[in-house]
Amino acid sequence: MALSGRFRADAEMTVLAQTRGGIAGVRLVAPLELADGRTVLVDRGWAPRVEAAARPEAAAAVEGLLRGPPAGSSFRPDNRPEDGVWYWIDPAAMARAAGLPPADFYVQADGPGTDARYPAPGGGALRLRNEHLHYAIIWFGLAAGLLAVYAVYRRRAAREAP
Repeated sequence: MALSGRFRADAEMTVLAQTRGGIAGVRLVAPLELADGRTVLVDRGWAPRVEAAARPEAAAAVEGLLRGPPAGSSFRPDNRPEDGVWYWIDPAAMARAAGLPPADFYVQADGPGTDARYPAPGGGALRLRNEHLHYAIIWFGLAAGLLAVYAVYRRRAAREAP
């Protein structure tokens, strides 16, 4: 998905407790005002905590993935929108906090950012592990082991037969 518009720096939010390469940082989420007047929440990417100050409003082109709200988890702390403290991206609550119409989705930027270094977009591509070879080795190994046990059983049974 490709969008272009202007980021609203006055409504930029930070999602806390994000690390990259052992460095503490945040994810920057900002509304992007499109040319037709609509506004979309965009996860601009990761930035070190010290460099996460609001960016100036600027024209921007964003390529990314359309994401829905994440599934709930008992291990994740609750967001505190009234205090401006976010631990995970909740598009509906973030839209309300930014004074926008309700949102059921957000765009996770994935591609070159507007800044040379930060925020660093990415992490959005779906990468599935291919473990088929490992599974095949395990199951064929188990089958071979069971076949060996059966062969030993049959050999003993043949020796003990009268």
